[in-house]
Amino acid sequence: MTDKLKEIFTERFGGDEQGIRSFFAPGRVTLIGEHLDYNGGFVLPCALSLGTYLLARRRNDKMLKLVSLNYNSSIEIPLSEIHSKEGSDWWNYPLGVMNEFQKIVAPEFGFEMLFSGDLPISAGLSSSASIEVVTAFALNEILNAKLSLKEIVSLSKRAENDFVGVQCGIMDQYASAFGKKDHAIFLNCATEEHEYISVNTGQYEFIIVNTNKERQLESSDFNNRYNECQQALKTMQRLLPVNFLADATLSQFDSVEHFFPEENSRRRAHHIVYEQARVKSAAKSLAKGDINELAFLMNESYASLRDYYEASCFELETIVSAALSVDGCLASRASGAGFGGCTINLINRESKEKFREKVFSYYKIKTGLKAEFYEVNMEDGVREIRFNE
Repeated sequence: MTDKLKEIFTERFGGDEQGIRSFFAPGRVTLIGEHLDYNGGFVLPCALSLGTYLLARRRNDKMLKLVSLNYNSSIEIPLSEIHSKEGSDWWNYPLGVMNEFQKIVAPEFGFEMLFSGDLPISAGLSSSASIEVVTAFALNEILNAKLSLKEIVSLSKRAENDFVGVQCGIMDQYASAFGKKDHAIFLNCATEEHEYISVNTGQYEFIIVNTNKERQLESSDFNNRYNECQQALKTMQRLLPVNFLADATLSQFDSVEHFFPEENSRRRAHHIVYEQARVKSAAKSLAKGDINELAFLMNESYASLRDYYEASCFELETIVSAALSVDGCLASRASGAGFGGCTINLINRESKEKFREKVFSYYKIKTGLKAEFYEVNMEDGVREIRFNE
């Protein structure tokens, strides 16, 4: 993969292969815990084998040249002029990272960067976070800035929040950086501490289904949900001693839920508090290998995401309905922010082909769209890749 990209790199940027370095950052899928990261909760994501490749080389001037093979587009900009978004294109993610990096280390030279990914775009598998993390990791290595992985994660999150304008939490960037092969990450988003949970699901496996309904988070209801949660937090803090919505226990929230003056903020808070409890239980179930309990919690999670957080859509509901009608499918839920994107499904291996056929057919009839399927291979996080590997 990277050797072929190296050929393309020299075709696009010229010169020989001297100085080209190659990096990879994975996307992520969330087993359970949507919208908890920016509300101070626990989440349970894992890094994927799919992600973003970046080939980079330093220049002799202070120009930044970015090329994406996925979008078949490019941008060229002086480092001194990276201050704000350039339209609404893909390059704002690496530009945002460079903008943050220049606050820490002032590069004495520019860069040529070639991006290529095998993640579906705008599908809720964190293609944006993988671009941010791989860019930050590459700059850290080339500039020898000596930032820790956690600092790379925080820098990447700031790029998305402040530069791109999406008020995401830390989960996506964290999973891309800290992924571990065959493990999920049980992450406390408030403290940014984590532990790994080995994933052994026996005869069952996780399959991602892409609705192929694209959504742009900065123009979707995502930021509206963020703002509603901030309003809910103000109400909750007048009633309970909490720093985040996810700090409230079930009994605490139940005792004050009727005091919420706005129905939307009450419903968002309900999802967050109950989802927090589900994630903690799911982590224990996964660690014990209790697949039935994990499946129950995943299904409950989707119902809450749909009914209380109102982050589902017709396409997601159609996929979930079709999936759960297949014998051998224990769970199906939206993974990611919602409003389109992907589902994560827990399916008996013996039912995989029947699952694909039925879900694809039913979804095509109902929506006119073609679902895509990806098996979940949990892999390590961001890294440099030597050529010929």
